[in-house]
Amino acid sequence: MITTSAFGWLGLLLIACGCNRHSDAALQERLVGTWSYGWSEGAGTPLPSDLTFTVTTNGGYNSQISIPQVHFITGTAKIVSGFLVIAATNRDNISVFPPMMDQQTLVQLNDRELATVSTGSSVTNHFRKQWPAGR
Repeated sequence: MITTSAFGWLGLLLIACGCNRHSDAALQERLVGTWSYGWSEGAGTPLPSDLTFTVTTNGGYNSQISIPQVHFITGTAKIVSGFLVIAATNRDNISVFPPMMDQQTLVQLNDRELATVSTGSSVTNHFRKQWPAGR
């Protein structure tokens, strides 16, 4: 009886711990939409930026920035093993071979906010979801 009870509690504990972890597919679904740059933490000087990017349901990625100068990047954005992996295949309408890769640790990702840290950096970048609103 004690053994059965112990396994029951262990099972409940494992289920409770697992509820806080999200699958790559669930995180990818949350990533779909248009995001705008908010602010950075850990940067010596705040960076003025109007960066926006959109992730489509099939993982397509398009970004645009005009401060300090205009740039466009297209490629893919996928959640892989809990990391955001962006592969730029086109920059300012010029193909990039091989794709430029950026792996980012997800600090936060919910229906309204995204915070990431690029590999090799200590700066956390914060983004706010613009579309679809109210997901």
